[in-house]
Amino acid sequence: MPPSEYLLPSVSGNAEEVARLDDVHDAFREYFDGGLCAFQLKNERPQRVLELGCGSGAWAIQAAIEFPQAQVVAVDISPLPAHRVLPDNMSFQFVDLREELPFERESFDIVHARMVMVNVPNTKEVIHKAARLVKPGGLLLLDEPDYKSMLNTGGPAVQRCVYKIMELWNIFGSDLQMGRKLQGILAESSWFSDIQVDKIAIPLWGCIHNERLNKLGLRRKVFAQRFVMAAGARLAGEGLTEEMVQGFVKEVNGVGSTVVCDFYFCAARKGVSAELDAPKLEGI
Repeated sequence: MPPSEYLLPSVSGNAEEVARLDDVHDAFREYFDGGLCAFQLKNERPQRVLELGCGSGAWAIQAAIEFPQAQVVAVDISPLPAHRVLPDNMSFQFVDLREELPFERESFDIVHARMVMVNVPNTKEVIHKAARLVKPGGLLLLDEPDYKSMLNTGGPAVQRCVYKIMELWNIFGSDLQMGRKLQGILAESSWFSDIQVDKIAIPLWGCIHNERLNKLGLRRKVFAQRFVMAAGARLAGEGLTEEMVQGFVKEVNGVGSTVVCDFYFCAARKGVSAELDAPKLEGI
């Protein structure tokens, strides 16, 4: 498996992948009562907003609408869907997060990434590069899952499939447990004056005691199945077999399923006197 390749399909010409990513955004937006993230942003007055790994562009489009005074830049290695109508204050650039980012230091008030850090190699380095772009007083928003939670809460079929996917991502250099590590990684630096983390334990069977969580869980289950099937189609030759994929799908839909996916939302406020060259994040 060449390390230069990403493991999931591109949105380019892929209606199913676009629908998968749009549904993720819609599910979280509904859970957050229409908001962009788990944290209140109504007092923010950003002039420039950057989304890393924008996928279908859904988050960036919403940000451009909510912050009409801001210039919103969305970047990815794949083009936005051809049918997307972009607000006048939004633009798109081709950027590979594994390379140097083509922006000046401290040039954005908000930098956001969702389900990106679990899918790129050398994650700490990418977080480091993202942090450098945040202005003093600005926000770095990172939304990432911890797939080990599914390994810990699923039955044998889910465990077998998720373990294999985690093994393959690890070979690639990515970390599917990144969600639970975000706070620690950011805390290793002296750049951020305030780091807030909101963890949602999402039951993939829904939750009868909380309607919002119930809806999010059921939609997250659909996403999880699409994710596993996409990974299976991409990595069949690497040992992620059709039997594993179908076993996962059957088990998460079975009566008595107990699979939970932990999702972490992190908001880090850049200190007004942050020194970006020292210290760096540990391990970079």
